[in-house]
Amino acid sequence: MTQTVNKPAYWYELKDLWNAFDPIGVFQIDSDWPDDEYESYILPSFELLEQKANFDELYNYIHVTVTIHMGMDQLNDKYIIEFVYQLQKWYKNLS
Repeated sequence: MTQTVNKPAYWYELKDLWNAFDPIGVFQIDSDWPDDEYESYILPSFELLEQKANFDELYNYIHVTVTIHMGMDQLNDKYIIEFVYQLQKWYKNLS
């Protein structure tokens, strides 16, 4: 028996943003890939936004997450920068 957990609306919106960012490229390889690949990064991202983290703080979190934890050090930095701007814009519109 599976248990359903109610998650706040932001959870799904951030999940969509992370999945669209897709730094590993799993959705480019297989569109049927389970959509929970980046779920562990949702809450830390949201907490940084809630704490009014500036661009550099968000960038550092995303950069370390992508290049070190995910091992995607060959990812062009412009994609990380664009994603950070996207997160900031999304959060600004959320408030």
